Amino acid sequence: MSVPWPVRSRLRGAAFELTVTATAVVLAGIPMVEGLRVVDSGRIEVELTPEQVDAFGLQSGVAYRVRGEWYGADGRAAEMPVAVAIRVPARWLQPLGES
Repeated sequence: MSVPWPVRSRLRGAAFELTVTATAVVLAGIPMVEGLRVVDSGRIEVELTPEQVDAFGLQSGVAYRVRGEWYGADGRAAEMPVAVAIRVPARWLQPLGES
């Protein structure tokens, strides 16, 4: 079961919620937690299907990915929520409601 926890990020100087997915992680003797942070991003990455690889005349048997930015019909950059895996020291966790 995952629980959202706000995290004080010393790297960015801001607090954010983290859904903790693992707690039994130790790095260089420091207890860490792994989790998912939801951020808004206009960056996209799409893996091409074998049919698309053939249609573009690319070498088959290779995993191709297209990376870029997402724009709406009005030409403005669009963003959507993306879950990002992150690992932080357990001491950065703060009880919900504290900032």
